[in-house]
Amino acid sequence: MKKTFFRQLIFFSLLLCLFGGQQKADARILFQDDDFSDVESDGIIIDAIGDAGGDIIIQFGSLIGETLSWSAGNNRFELSDDLDLTNNQLTTARLENVTSLPGGGAGLGAGGIGRVVELTVTDSTAPGCTVSPNCTPGTYTWNGTSWNVLSGGSLSSGGFAQTVTVAKSGGDFTSIKAAVDSITDATALKRYVVQVYPGIYPEAPITVPDYVSIKGLGNLSNIIVVAAVPTGTLLDAGSNTLIENISLTGASGAGGICGRADGVTAFDFVQLADCETGILATGSSASVRVLNVAAQTGTFTDIVKYEGGAAGGMSQYAVTGATADNALVVSGSGTQIAIANAAIKAPLVTNGIFVNDSANVEIGNVTVQFTGNGLRIGPTGSSVVNGSGGVITNNQTYDIFSESTTSSIYYSGVVANKNMFNIPAAMTNVITFNDNTIDDEALNVLGELNVGIPEEGQESLFGEGDSYTDGMLVYAYNGSTYSDVTTAAQSATGSTFSYPGTGVNNALYISSDRQDSLGNYVKFGGYRYLTAGTAASGGAIVHEYWNGSSWTPFNVMCLHSTLLYRYDNSCHIRANSNEYALFDNNMKSNWTLSDPPSTGTNRYWIRIRITSSLSTAPLFEQFKINPNSTQINSAGTFTFLGDSRYRKTFVNSPEMVFYGEGSNTPDNTTFTVGSGGGSFTVDRARSAFTGFFFFVEELAGSITLPRGIDTSSPITVRIYWKKSNNNGGNVQWKLDYALAGAQNVQVVDGSNIPTAPRSNAQDIDTVTTTTIETAPAGVGLNSDEIILSEFTVPINISGYYEGDPLYMRLYRDPADGDDTYGSDAVMVGFEMSGVFWTLGEKL
Repeated sequence: MKKTFFRQLIFFSLLLCLFGGQQKADARILFQDDDFSDVESDGIIIDAIGDAGGDIIIQFGSLIGETLSWSAGNNRFELSDDLDLTNNQLTTARLENVTSLPGGGAGLGAGGIGRVVELTVTDSTAPGCTVSPNCTPGTYTWNGTSWNVLSGGSLSSGGFAQTVTVAKSGGDFTSIKAAVDSITDATALKRYVVQVYPGIYPEAPITVPDYVSIKGLGNLSNIIVVAAVPTGTLLDAGSNTLIENISLTGASGAGGICGRADGVTAFDFVQLADCETGILATGSSASVRVLNVAAQTGTFTDIVKYEGGAAGGMSQYAVTGATADNALVVSGSGTQIAIANAAIKAPLVTNGIFVNDSANVEIGNVTVQFTGNGLRIGPTGSSVVNGSGGVITNNQTYDIFSESTTSSIYYSGVVANKNMFNIPAAMTNVITFNDNTIDDEALNVLGELNVGIPEEGQESLFGEGDSYTDGMLVYAYNGSTYSDVTTAAQSATGSTFSYPGTGVNNALYISSDRQDSLGNYVKFGGYRYLTAGTAASGGAIVHEYWNGSSWTPFNVMCLHSTLLYRYDNSCHIRANSNEYALFDNNMKSNWTLSDPPSTGTNRYWIRIRITSSLSTAPLFEQFKINPNSTQINSAGTFTFLGDSRYRKTFVNSPEMVFYGEGSNTPDNTTFTVGSGGGSFTVDRARSAFTGFFFFVEELAGSITLPRGIDTSSPITVRIYWKKSNNNGGNVQWKLDYALAGAQNVQVVDGSNIPTAPRSNAQDIDTVTTTTIETAPAGVGLNSDEIILSEFTVPINISGYYEGDPLYMRLYRDPADGDDTYGSDAVMVGFEMSGVFWTLGEKL
């Protein structure tokens, strides 16, 4: 009774709300019990009249007419209008999670289109499944006739809203051509993908519309598209098209093309076999990418070809076992492509890369081996090839072959064999390559080499490279204790070092921990030093090396490392100066391993020792060891360091030195060269030096020290001579010499750039004369044999400069017991040579 009354009360209240006349208040439903008291309850039930289980409707307003109802027929709640949550969240579980997709449209009931379910196991019986023959686990929606996989499902179409399947059974089509031909409405906003399942598909020519892609599902070697017409185009791709994960074969007749494109197209993961042309990109509208394409077998004319102004890029291209005229052809004015990370290793391919007819190619990190010609540039037009990296070598005819004199090739960093190049001399080419020719492995430059620009010069070094600190050891010595200052000496900024004191025997020791290819510690030929703001002044220092028994002085010559002003042996006296110290190369003959600072290892050490107390010790920023190298500095001037310094003969005849007659001049003489009708007589003026006892014949003269000579190393003097008869005995030649400083010769001062020439010349009457001599020779020789004798002590020129005069007197002294040949000794030639550090003096 209470329940019936309650329903009546609600009905009555609704009537009041609907027909209440002048009622102005908002409508409301007041739930009360029979006693009209408020009802407290855990729940309220609204039921159809008579508990019939029919529809229940709550209507909001007679004019508004919007309802919330329960539809018993549809078994669901229904709203008469949109539900607006005003940005509040609707929280719900997935609507359906099933192991088997529901039935067709009838099974879903009215309004089933758009239904979404999550399939948890493979369903082989689902009606109209778009991924036939099976609907694998994933998310699907019902479009009224078939189940379609959503993006994110197990077999998503990858963003293609329209998907057509091709399979040997269970697909939309059994032919790729039929599937493609069925698509007539593809646009940029409605793209299609044709998904191809494994199988062999003999196909008539396939014309792929724009915005339609073909993608194989599974292993591409099992998805094989075979040309039914060998002389036609198997697959003609439209623009905005992707051909992916399939094998193309069989277009092997005349004019046959496996894949053709003249628009924006990509071939990705495509395997080619037996095609007249594998892939053809043609026309100025073509922009074709060839990615992960392989030709491992079959016969071709051209495996990939770009022509007629086509453009594109290639990567991960591989040709191994195929037979072809060309693995890649790029031809035609305006045709330009880039190929990278590719490998062409095919002994049955005539040309790896063939560029012709004014095409343009960029090649990066590509390997071409075992072909006939690795890279070939054809005879037509003016093609341009730019490349870097990779390997083009071990090809059968040529690694790089050009038939054009007007084409250009610019290649860097490639491994090749220079003996396998065939490039016309008139062709523009700059190729830097690593030559792998046996016993000639080297970095080669084929073309003009430029280093630096006018705004910023750069140095270049050849031989053992630049001066180094890595492996250098430097110790300071105070007369009793060695201190390791290597770290400070290696740094060019932020740390300085010097002698421990200014007194006698304070010293700096330098050595190298570097070893040559035989494991021997290197004998270095100099060092580079950078002075800080304090230069040496007063006193004296000496450079010494260990000869096995004592520390022995040797000559040095210092010069500015970039300005190239020569300071002779006046080192360390310029502040903020970057200089080389070059060693007398003769010291190496008896330089002996030692370990003065007790490092535990014997090395070659030199020391710079104070021999007269300094007023101020120099402050150094850095030391570096000079290797054996030829430097072209940033101004383009040569500097030779270490053993790269060269010995040059600057006097090669007596007339260059002994040009005048003096007292007791040697007699003129003649001698015959050859025999019979081919003989001739040589007249030699002032050349027959007597061996008469107590009678001395002599020649005197002078030269000036040549430009570029290294004054740390002495001048070597040699004389060529012969006997005048066959008498026995030895001849000993003597040479007196003296050096004198000339006025106005540019000499060192405390500035990096010398500021004034020498103001006074040395008085030649007061200079010291030194005598040197040859070893006695001649016993057992006859008058027709030429003898070479070298003066055993060379001429020391340390302390002098280019342009200073050297005075000499050449003679025999028969009173000397070592000269035992009593007849004339005939001078045939006279030679003087020196060590040079540069090709000439700085301008």
